[in-house]
Amino acid sequence: MHILAKSAISWVLLFICAVGNVTSQDVVLEGIALSDWGVWGEMELCPPGSFVYGMRLKVHQDQGAFEDDTALNGIELLCISGAASKQRNNTASLTRQDFGTVSSSVGHKGDFGLFVECPDPWFVNGFQFRSERPDLIGPLGDDTAGNNIRLICNDVDFTVLEGYGTGWGDWTAELKCPRGLRICGIQTRVEGPNGDDDTTLNDLNMGCCTVG
Repeated sequence: MHILAKSAISWVLLFICAVGNVTSQDVVLEGIALSDWGVWGEMELCPPGSFVYGMRLKVHQDQGAFEDDTALNGIELLCISGAASKQRNNTASLTRQDFGTVSSSVGHKGDFGLFVECPDPWFVNGFQFRSERPDLIGPLGDDTAGNNIRLICNDVDFTVLEGYGTGWGDWTAELKCPRGLRICGIQTRVEGPNGDDDTTLNDLNMGCCTVG
């Protein structure tokens, strides 16, 4: 069990920085996590000229009473180039080079589920994160940290793609890329096995890249 209180979490919504291959002209959306266990992985980006249009989650489902739940373990984003996106439903005209997937650090439990995708030909430009606050669980409880995410598409209806995650914790406010940018990468913070009360994925950042 996690008994000791963790350090305070810095809740920064938007900042300009250089992380991995994200340049100083791009934006990182920093998730408003409620826990801070684990180590940050690298910021992993879609291929140049490609942006995120969907995802699937690696989830450790509810294990029942007296078993250790870790909930959300990993996030895999679907990427496609801007030109290819206009032909997304015509797969015969597309090649493997038109598509890609990116993940940052991934936890050691659970299984990947089904993909969810924005309506053709739209992309993702924001997200929400669902996580569980440790101090609501108490020293004898079972912490899960990250539980689910939602991706927000940039179509006229702002379609929301909710992952097949678990339901503990609360949703953050929506975080969106500034005008003219789309989601293009991900960085996750994951706690490794500790032999006691594992939580795996605790936090995430998403990179926004300029269109064109």
